[in-house]
Amino acid sequence: MAGDYFNLSQPGMVGGFVVVYGVFLALGEFGPGNNIGLLAAKTCATGIRGKYYGIAAAIGKIGAFVGTWVFPYIQAAAGDNAVATAQYPFWVSSSLCVLSAALALFCLPHIGQDTIALEDARFRAYLEANGYDTRQLGLKKGESVENAHDSDIPSEGVAVKGEKTVA
Repeated sequence: MAGDYFNLSQPGMVGGFVVVYGVFLALGEFGPGNNIGLLAAKTCATGIRGKYYGIAAAIGKIGAFVGTWVFPYIQAAAGDNAVATAQYPFWVSSSLCVLSAALALFCLPHIGQDTIALEDARFRAYLEANGYDTRQLGLKKGESVENAHDSDIPSEGVAVKGEKTVA
């Protein structure tokens, strides 16, 4: 988009601009902005999910504020060149997209079908190792320790990347 902006901005190239901008926008919608909530919901224990999601949402709001605040400075960096004024925001956005892709490929943990159950078991083991009473953790309203079923907790423990976590 930024590389061919001069040609795409010509009056006869409206169709090309719409297609290229549509692809640019669609690929942006598949990225970290939409997946931040999914990652926050799937990569932590149930007991802390709300706080984790709130922090992720707050970081997203801060990013939106900073982007809005910095945008005029990005355009002003091009000087009087009208084409560069329109190109610079796309260069910055594309660079951030590449950085986001690299972070996602190399820094995110594997998220499988059982990630939440594994995180819950690891969280319970952490709490028990630090002296917390977890007998009532996960009980439904009106359910007591005596009539609760322990079928949700694996009795043999959960192996997570080489470590043995006992639930």
